[in-house]
Amino acid sequence: GWVIAHNLYVARGEERGAHTHELDLLLLHPKRGMVMVEVKCGRVERTADGSWLQNGAPMRKPPDTQATAAIYELRDVLKDHPLWQRLGINPPSGWMLALPDVDASAVMRQRLDGTISLASDQVIDRVALAQAGAVARSVEAFATRIGKGLAGADPGFNWTQQAMEIIAPELGFSTSVIGDRKSTRLNS
Repeated sequence: GWVIAHNLYVARGEERGAHTHELDLLLLHPKRGMVMVEVKCGRVERTADGSWLQNGAPMRKPPDTQATAAIYELRDVLKDHPLWQRLGINPPSGWMLALPDVDASAVMRQRLDGTISLASDQVIDRVALAQAGAVARSVEAFATRIGKGLAGADPGFNWTQQAMEIIAPELGFSTSVIGDRKSTRLNS
């Protein structure tokens, strides 16, 4: 029942440029809500002062900050869209962090200073990717935890189709700028 979109960009028209947020993966489920997955490849680590490094270089923005900003921007854009307002829904949403090249448990335990709190089901790492079904179980566990608010929703209503009409109306592996009310298709 999951709908997955990738490489999306979200920003309201007046916030182009530096305020455009990239959504690496967006997962939508009619009963679980929206899950955005922020992917950081390479050697990812945190220093003793809480800074994030990627392949030894400082990250421009910490991945948790980047993911939080992106999911909030997406929710704001959807909330302001006329179709979304007519639907009158506000599905639960949250973000996950994917670290495909590292053992996240080591990164998260290493010199943590309490400035972030990531649940174990909120991080997908190389260990999970190596186990059949581990990623699906992790996403389902996380989505179930954030999606408790959908329990009373009409089970026959699938809002994901309407959401995708806003988010990526042309689909077909297109890259969309959400917030313009249209899709910008990149042809390869």
